[in-house]
Amino acid sequence: MFRRTCTAITALTLLMLPLFAFAAEATCTCFCGVGGKNAAGAQSVGDYTPTDCQALCTSSNKVFVSCATDVEQYPDKNARCFDKTTCENQNGTLDINYQPAECPKNYGFCYKNATKPLALSVAIGTTTSVTDYSQYMTAVYTYGLGIATTIAIVFVMIGGLQYVLAAGTGDTAKAKARIRNAVIGLLLLLFAYTILYTVNPRLVRLQVPSLPMVKRVEIISGAQSCEYLYGEYKAGVLAGHQYNVASGAPKDSPYVGKPYTIDDTDSDAIVGIGAQKCGSISVVKSDSSGTAVAEGTTCQYEACDEQGMLCVGSGKSAECMTCQDVTGTSSISPSTAVCAALTQPDLLSNNPEDPATYQKKNYCFYTIDPALTISTSTLAAAALIPVTGGLSLTAYTALGYTEDQAKTALKGACAEVSLDCSKINKCSDYDQQQATTNGGADDNELEDIRYEGIFANSVNLLTVCGEDPCGAGEKEGGEGGSCVFGTKTVTAFGYDIAQSYDCVAVDSSGKLISGGGTLSTLFEYFID
Repeated sequence: MFRRTCTAITALTLLMLPLFAFAAEATCTCFCGVGGKNAAGAQSVGDYTPTDCQALCTSSNKVFVSCATDVEQYPDKNARCFDKTTCENQNGTLDINYQPAECPKNYGFCYKNATKPLALSVAIGTTTSVTDYSQYMTAVYTYGLGIATTIAIVFVMIGGLQYVLAAGTGDTAKAKARIRNAVIGLLLLLFAYTILYTVNPRLVRLQVPSLPMVKRVEIISGAQSCEYLYGEYKAGVLAGHQYNVASGAPKDSPYVGKPYTIDDTDSDAIVGIGAQKCGSISVVKSDSSGTAVAEGTTCQYEACDEQGMLCVGSGKSAECMTCQDVTGTSSISPSTAVCAALTQPDLLSNNPEDPATYQKKNYCFYTIDPALTISTSTLAAAALIPVTGGLSLTAYTALGYTEDQAKTALKGACAEVSLDCSKINKCSDYDQQQATTNGGADDNELEDIRYEGIFANSVNLLTVCGEDPCGAGEKEGGEGGSCVFGTKTVTAFGYDIAQSYDCVAVDSSGKLISGGGTLSTLFEYFID
């Protein structure tokens, strides 16, 4: 019995050996790297099994970087590996003095730009912005020292007054102690730097560790896209069109007619091999002159099937979206940068006498305004209340929204305003232009969205009226005319009953054009 069992196990093992052998033969693209100044970085050494890849890198005194089974695992997709353009777009500085082993040649670590000031939410004396933590602490110490010095001087004066008053009785000990303590405290503050430096010089060197940044979610466009390197769109609604601003691209490609060589057969994405659409990643082989690029360099396609959509995200997570598709529940989190990048191209006027005006002007902006992010008519009359204080759930629930609605609104959304200038002939026409979102209320005219308070929108009647992109000021007020924004309180019987937000026209002398304003302005006029 035992012999038969052993024979069966042996036979089963022999049958499974080919399966194990097959699994062991699976290969991937092996990347080994060398780091240091002027080093080669990460390079492909061929196709190997994962075990052989690690052994090869180790035996050649190189760092094992990756064994990539698809192009999304290539070194240039490493979240810490930046090229110069991507680093600058993220307001950073590329470290050109060190080549990381895990990054391909000409890619490196990106560090926060220390020269770009950060605005302080609360000013420290006259300091309203700082470039780093050490400057912030220096400002706090300097400001605190001034306050402490003032307090010490006040205590010395009080002690001096006590000393004079007590001189007749001879009980001056308390006065002397107060003066002495104030002076000692002041000296300790003044010499705090010297004392700390004597104990340990590092205590006064506020050097915050500089950590490399990671890539954020990018709108795929420009030098990052395969279409830019090809000089034309290969698929989607714009297939066959040159990659330039006239076709809706964010910039003109210098490679029209002289494309890079891109291997689309090695593409891997949600839309399929070689589909050349949003999310497809391909390997770049050589530039337009035929010179080979750094091994492992990839590009991503941005083509979409519908007009007005832009490619957002990377690889398998990429998708074509419009401005209104980005909400608090979408796969891409809304932000000021994401919303701005989703703004549709403007259409300039064909009028040779006034080429600066538009046929169509588009805006896509980030908003946390509940009127634009919550689909409800709750407290519609309170929509224009300029709420102040800290931004939190309480700020929303104070207006009567539920906690779930508040959480949705707090994440924000991208809102869109599209102006058809052929229909805007006077300044008050701006008032009724719609700001739309996916999930917000259906009726949000510019005059109805907030322009002040913590829910203020970056695009509102105040900004659009002042910009006057359709030239309504001159259409209504003649040459030199312009649009101006104003707020007026509607009163009745001595009570303020409503707030009027108006965009009206003035002529070149600043005189209000007759008939300007909205219904609320006329209502105020008759009541007053």
